[in-house]
Amino acid sequence: MNKFIAVFPNTHPNISGSICLGGQHIEAENIKQAAGMVAQNVPMGWPIKVYNDEDYDNIFHNAYEPDWSTKDGIGTNEKIRNNFIAMGFTENW
Repeated sequence: MNKFIAVFPNTHPNISGSICLGGQHIEAENIKQAAGMVAQNVPMGWPIKVYNDEDYDNIFHNAYEPDWSTKDGIGTNEKIRNNFIAMGFTENW
């Protein structure tokens, strides 16, 4: 098993940082499996990027600017999406 970390875009205009954490220390065989495992923790429709846990630096979490056009998965949680939209997040990534 490998360990992965998953992120998705922070699109709230008043919250600093470009990414939100979708899952950390995810044990999976590969990136695709890890993305599938965290999809339910990510707003429906939001893109997911997955990185090897050992390659991700938590200290510089906000320095990451993922290329969302090459996503590893898509969020599936409609309730989180609706709550995010109600709180002022947008779907502009």
